[in-house]
Amino acid sequence: GLGSAAQIIVLLSQREAASTTGARPTRVLANATTARCERPCAARYLPRTLLWACHSLDIHCTASLRSTRAHARSHPRTTMFARVAARVSRACAMNDSLVASGAVDTKLMWQIPRLALALQCSIPPLDAPRFKDFDYAEFVEGAAHAYAVLNEVVYRKQTEDDAELLSKTCTPQIARVLAHTANELHAGDAPMTLEASTLARRSLHACVADVFASERERDLEHTLRGYDDELHALDATEREKRIGDIATELFELRKAREESPSSEEEVVSAEFDVLFESHEKMAIDIAGQSLVVEKKQLSTWRFLSPLDEPEWRVCKIF
Repeated sequence: GLGSAAQIIVLLSQREAASTTGARPTRVLANATTARCERPCAARYLPRTLLWACHSLDIHCTASLRSTRAHARSHPRTTMFARVAARVSRACAMNDSLVASGAVDTKLMWQIPRLALALQCSIPPLDAPRFKDFDYAEFVEGAAHAYAVLNEVVYRKQTEDDAELLSKTCTPQIARVLAHTANELHAGDAPMTLEASTLARRSLHACVADVFASERERDLEHTLRGYDDELHALDATEREKRIGDIATELFELRKAREESPSSEEEVVSAEFDVLFESHEKMAIDIAGQSLVVEKKQLSTWRFLSPLDEPEWRVCKIF
């Protein structure tokens, strides 16, 4: 846990260092369990960062944070470490806010992942003034409603209304997958139906914010990730060619942006993960007999939306 936390701080230190040279990362990850930093340049920050993290990552360590700021004032890298300390302080407040609002469940998210998540919610681009009123608790509540509705859809025979519902609430890829799953569950000699489902817990789990120079760049990137399902219908040769064409166009778009920055407003695309714990009872009809199965299920659902004008859709299920 401390190692992952230290890596988060290393990433923040690198972000501050990059900001002084004009570098501008476009992708922000918020998953404490997968944060990694393999670059050699991180090695020179690591020993001090580990020591610093030991004193500062506890949300009740205001005295240690003051000590860190004092150290930063006497250190050659004063500005960088002062900024990192300020961001961790803001993240501590964000962590408290997420827990108090109900957006984060402490039974599903332990302290270090919660702090990492709070860090990502309190740094660019999610800390931009236009996003300051974003209600994470309301988002999680809406995600829980989507979970309950779509979970029922998957466990019943598909209708035209179900197909329309999936098209409005899911990306084309996930809509196709869920419809296919529903048909599979009701095919053959042992159809499965959902008898009962109780959502016991839900928690915001991870946040990703992508900054794109244009909607065209965003759409091409999402095609590569499979969200619009464009690549699914192509055979292997066509798919390889299409991926190459998209990669080339993305390269040209980003090269042009670096050479002559556009006046077009940037597009922020968000991908927020919500972790669900549910208790489910299912019935399987076999040879005229009904077999009832009860289980606890953990699943993570990823929701995709432009952040300036939210219209959330399910884009991945783990």
